[in-house]
Amino acid sequence: MQVDPDKIVIKQGHGLVRTLHLNSDTTGSLERPPLSEVMRHGSPFVFMDQKLGSAKAPEALEALLASDRTISSEDLEIQKFAGESQQEADQVVQSLAKIKAKDLEVLAKATAAGGSPTPKAALGQTSRSAQAVGGTILLAGGIMCISGQQQATVLPPGSVALA
Repeated sequence: MQVDPDKIVIKQGHGLVRTLHLNSDTTGSLERPPLSEVMRHGSPFVFMDQKLGSAKAPEALEALLASDRTISSEDLEIQKFAGESQQEADQVVQSLAKIKAKDLEVLAKATAAGGSPTPKAALGQTSRSAQAVGGTILLAGGIMCISGQQQATVLPPGSVALA
């Protein structure tokens, strides 16, 4: 297999394909952060769960993820969801080439403060929270139903029961 050191192709969920073109020099500017920083702190935009996914050339991937090379440009292939316009789909996906160093600093501080769970863990946490809220609503509804039935059988003071 031949690996192109100036290009990385990342295939993400729902058919999103990112093709990152890297600068040939290794000097990061104040504007553009190195690829290693984008991948480390840019988890809201791209997350590589190496336990879940796979790489065709793992050694080359590790070398590029440790690289100080910057992203010169990015090509995006975005598949839209049913009922979504292409313009909406294009607006939702953040281009990694447009991420600035100061944006990553803010993300790094947020990650250090509260940590950034994997997307799988975040979805699991959301599911558990939704189940807890749903259980609480079900319990409250059951209590209201039972108390409403009891109130319906009790006559108001001063009323006479009809036979």
